[in-house]
Amino acid sequence: MENINFKELVDNKIVNSLDKIMKLKSDFTYLFNIDNIFSNEAGGKSRLNRDLFNQYNQKIQTDISDLRKIFVESNMLCFDEFKSILSNLNLFDSLKLNEFFIDDKILINDLSSHLSDIKIPNKKIDEIISSIQETIDLKNKLNNLEFYLNIFDTSSLNKNLDKYTPEELINSSLIFETINSYALLYEQLIKFEEEILSYIEENSSNSNHIFKNIEKLLEVLNKRADTYYYLDNRYKISLDYDLNFDTKKDINLESSIIENIIFNLIEQSCLDTIKKDIKKGKIQKQIQISFNLRKDLLEVVISNNGFEVGNIDDIVVLNSENKLIIDTINLLNIFNQELFIESKENEGMSYNFSLNLN
Repeated sequence: MENINFKELVDNKIVNSLDKIMKLKSDFTYLFNIDNIFSNEAGGKSRLNRDLFNQYNQKIQTDISDLRKIFVESNMLCFDEFKSILSNLNLFDSLKLNEFFIDDKILINDLSSHLSDIKIPNKKIDEIISSIQETIDLKNKLNNLEFYLNIFDTSSLNKNLDKYTPEELINSSLIFETINSYALLYEQLIKFEEEILSYIEENSSNSNHIFKNIEKLLEVLNKRADTYYYLDNRYKISLDYDLNFDTKKDINLESSIIENIIFNLIEQSCLDTIKKDIKKGKIQKQIQISFNLRKDLLEVVISNNGFEVGNIDDIVVLNSENKLIIDTINLLNIFNQELFIESKENEGMSYNFSLNLN
């Protein structure tokens, strides 16, 4: 079974994302020019030009929306190929899928067992599984690119800016904080561009700067959690982490996948704390991230004081509420690793995983 055509169609769409990235870079850099972002007030004071930031936020949001559309269409191409392969075997309808949202490992194992049970020759089984795996691998690559759109999204920053009083708009500390926050998002946009180019050129992303990349990501997510928006309500969530080690050792893992895993689990932890806040009243929302490097093994634990799920099995059921967890499980499967979830009564949730760095 050849899947070249569907892969080429996806590749063409991803190439088209470069034009949107160029527009985004231009919009961001415009906001870094001091001559552009201030308005002069009576009395000679310079005020941060909120209207300009609102205008450029709209441009950025439009481009991000266009990029999301590219990824939705690309993912649908993978899904159509996946559907076609299984439909030819009269197996797709039984899955009851409307989108490409699966537990990869379980599906592959179940499919292999079923094909063996109905006496399909081993060589044919290998061909079928290989074709299915190709659609799954590409789906995961796309998801791993798309997550960056959430990282450099400026909507939360813009909501904060809208809350500033006229006096705060001339406060030098807040002005610096605003510009610095946009600069951190711009760094993630550049990282996204690098990952897109690596995909197009079929190269692995740079893996030897994993800890530096994680540190930059955590800096962005720390600010994001401090003014986290959910259903237009603003929540303050404390994000504590300690990443005080580095290694000169070459690391043969894709940094972007590890960053995606960490992002997913922090995002899930934010939702856990908000759920507890909604169900049980106001709490001080806290997320703790610990990293432990033992020779070639990196251990990561992300815990929170949010709502405890009584039955862990409920968290891994295929439904939209569990998408972050299922996506994380699929990403860890790439490294042949598992996600371990604990629910601690009156303490919250804990998510941990390990990665071999050699």
